[in-house]
Amino acid sequence: MKKTIAILLVLVIGMVGVFAATQTKVIDLSASVDAVNKLLITTTAYTDFSKHADAENDAASLSIVIDKMDPINVGYLTIFSNSRSGFDLSYEATALASDEVAGETRYINYSLRIGDGTAQSTSGSTNITGTLSSQDDTGEDTTALTVYSKQITITPLDFNTAVAGSDYEGTITFTFVAV
Repeated sequence: MKKTIAILLVLVIGMVGVFAATQTKVIDLSASVDAVNKLLITTTAYTDFSKHADAENDAASLSIVIDKMDPINVGYLTIFSNSRSGFDLSYEATALASDEVAGETRYINYSLRIGDGTAQSTSGSTNITGTLSSQDDTGEDTTALTVYSKQITITPLDFNTAVAGSDYEGTITFTFVAV
């Protein structure tokens, strides 16, 4: 009888593996990555994406006073982006204009250079326009967190020959679009 019980126990234990139900459990994973697309004018060049909060604190509220012909390093055009397709940036610059003299507009022209790009110059009422994109540097779409920091330099061209006036004003406008 003991042999029979022992044999039955061995068979029962052996059969459990044969007739046991296969069970599968699945863990679903998902993620959402928020877009980071920031255009800042900073006083320092940035190369590390983790520093974007520091860059925001460093962002300059710029009002540049031109008082001589020397080149002026205005700051850095700093872009933080994780857009899959990169970004496009356009800019427009106007000459410094003054209508103080008998209603006639007078200009102080300047050249604008961004990074290692070619300097462009205003010419009276003719504005400078240009574009930059993430592909200008890489030739490819952005595939990771990317930081671009390009120095902005302006050089007054005819400050020394400008007519007197205290109301000369011009602007440089940057428009950033994540694509």
